[in-house]
Parts: sequence; C-alpha cells; structure tokens
Amino acid sequence: MYVWLNPNRRDRRARKQEQVEPFLDVRQVEQERIAVLAQDQADEETRRMLELREMDTAVQKLKPAIESYLQTAHGKAELKDVVAEMKRLKLEHHKHHPAAEEEVRLQALAKKEAAENGTPADKLLHEIEKKEHVRSIFEVFDADASGAMDATEMTELLKELCLPYDPDDVDEMMEEMDEDGSGEIDFEEFYSW
Repeated sequence: MYVWLNPNRRDRRARKQEQVEPFLDVRQVEQERIAVLAQDQADEETRRMLELREMDTAVQKLKPAIESYLQTAHGKAELKDVVAEMKRLKLEHHKHHPAAEEEVRLQALAKKEAAENGTPADKLLHEIEKKEHVRSIFEVFDADASGAMDATEMTELLKELCLPYDPDDVDEMMEEMDEDGSGEIDFEEFYSW
C-alpha cells in the first residue's frame, strides 16, 4: 500500500515539463545579444587600457636599468650583436623583396635630385611611381623572370595590348629597342622606349 500512496511516474514527468523556460521572442533575444556584445567590448577596452598602463609602468621601471646595462662592456657587446642581427634581417628581407629596396632607393634619389636641381619632389616622385608601374607590367610579361624580354615575350605583350603585329614587325621593334645588341630587352631599354 505504501507504493500506491506516493506519486506515480506520470506525475513526475508532468512536473518536469512544467519547469521548461518560457518562450522568448526574437526582439528579446536580439536585445540580450546586443547587451552581451556591448559588455564584451567594454570589458575588452578596459583590459586594453589596464594593459597599456601596466606596460608604461614596466617600461618606466626597466628603462634606467637597461640604459645602465648597455653602458657596461657586456651590454655594448650585446648591443653590437643586436645591430648585426638587424642588418642581417634587413638584407634577407631585401633578397626576398627587391622591389621594396629599389623603391626606397629611387625615392631617396628623387629627394636628392630635387634638392640639387631644384626640381619639385612631387614631379620626381610621380616619375618614380610611373617607372614602378611600368616595371610591374614588364615583370608580368617577363615569363622566365630573367629580367629581360625576348621576342616571344614581346609578342605576348602585343597580343595582350590588342595591337596588330607581324613577326617581322616584332623583330624590327626588338632591334630598335635593343640598345646594347643583346637580343633581349632589359627593363631600362623597355622603359626608355
């Protein structure tokens, strides 16, 4: 008899279903999501500010110690090693990115020429940008990346530009452009043409 006096299984299932959360409409869900995102952004901004403040404090504390260490013999030797490593990394970067080195060199040259000749630097920089644009076109059609274009590559360039050409015309043009008589057109010859 005792078993029958306790609630049965059906009653227990019914109680579990009653505990289901009420349905939230789409606006409430969106508002909650926006509130959570705003709080996350505020927390992230606070974290950044605290981190920057902590970094500034650490730099202020370490700067005198580092400066005094760099005045010692070990510090000077370590500083030389760091400078040598930075130079090595710069050279390695320029091996992989020669165009960037060339651009920096040309900009420095333009500024120097502007100072010497009184030529406006903007005009020279425009000329440098134009030369870089022509170089990028040249490199696209230099299929074998040899730094020079042969007759086949020149023919491809003419096709791409939709210019009418005849193989004899291409040979004649190559002879006209090839100032050094190498049979190929390097970038300077191509640019001056």
